[in-house]
Amino acid sequence: VCACVCARALTCPNSLLLLLLLLPILLHHAGIADVVTLGDAWLAPAIRRRLIQPIPSAETYRWWRRLPPHWQQLMRRDSRTGQLSETGEVWGCPYRWGALLVASKRDQLQRHNRSPIRTWSDLLQPALKGRIAFSDNPREFVGIALKTLNHPHIGFNSTEADLSKAGFSREAVIARVRQLKSQARLFSSQEHVRALIAGDVWVAAGSSTDLVPLAERTPSVDLLGPADGTNLWADVWGVPANARHGHLQQGPSPILPSWLEFCISPARADSLPGLKTGASPVLLPASPRDAVHHNPAAAEASSSSSTDGSNSSLLHKLSSKAAKLRHKQHPHLQQKHEQQRLICLHKQQEERAQRQEQLYASAQDLSLDQLRLTQAGHFMPPSKVLQLSECMLPQDSHTIDFYNWLLS
Repeated sequence: VCACVCARALTCPNSLLLLLLLLPILLHHAGIADVVTLGDAWLAPAIRRRLIQPIPSAETYRWWRRLPPHWQQLMRRDSRTGQLSETGEVWGCPYRWGALLVASKRDQLQRHNRSPIRTWSDLLQPALKGRIAFSDNPREFVGIALKTLNHPHIGFNSTEADLSKAGFSREAVIARVRQLKSQARLFSSQEHVRALIAGDVWVAAGSSTDLVPLAERTPSVDLLGPADGTNLWADVWGVPANARHGHLQQGPSPILPSWLEFCISPARADSLPGLKTGASPVLLPASPRDAVHHNPAAAEASSSSSTDGSNSSLLHKLSSKAAKLRHKQHPHLQQKHEQQRLICLHKQQEERAQRQEQLYASAQDLSLDQLRLTQAGHFMPPSKVLQLSECMLPQDSHTIDFYNWLLS
């Protein structure tokens, strides 16, 4: 039941209140469970409400090192706020993911001589006014509006500061949101597919769980992930706060790592090759935004046993303690080290930004045939599109207020 309610909430914001009311009860009665499933968007609220607990010693297991950096960064959270934290504990393990896609009626667009959809900004064609259906997710809609600005560094998680740095004023952004809103025929997570089938709209933006089955059974529907990247979501295994199958009847069962290992194993990935039923997390390519690059072969070699992982973690801790002791004895060394760290960090950020711009420009050259998602390709977007894509992250209060202002 918990899994069904969480999955429903991902596609229907009207179910969010129901989830908030039921989740504490469901997790309480799942006290004998070792894991529960929830959407990545619900990690932060679940952490803040103390409904789940960190996965013990996650970094020492092979399943963790198999995860691409994108998922590792998404699973590390601050224990108090639920926000992303580089030094936070691991609070979940993604086992499948999907994406926000665009479906269009090919026959309708051809009949009225309309341009096919390739990027998010194509939704702004005057000829599509009143012919687009969106899911009723305000945060997602704002993200789509920001993507129509056609900037390599603006996406679904951009803040007001990011927009200002990219040269967009508040007035320009709200004008774009209003322009996109005027293109909409309806906002519904239940009726957007039905409206497309009936011909009431020619284009629908929605989750892969809704649109892939439609494209599979309707030859006249084109399905694609826009060339400039899209929004990703993931279903995640989490540990209930009152799990009690572990040592001394506390924490999760000792077989939990084996279950997580199975869920993201290469063999399992072969059975989840695309977005029809949700793709395996190991299939997501590395992004220029990732702090480090993922090498699956190296991860496999470095994680041949849990003992090796434990030794590596112990050596890292000892090295950190030794460094802190040296800094305490020699303050000038600490200052020099901090300066070097900041210089190195700035250089890495510049390199990532440059790679992002190059990838963004390269993705614009993808043809419509390359962007179309087909059954033969397991409805999987091109690698470049996925590299430019991102999950929606928890926002700070200022960004929440800014987004609410944009929608007001």
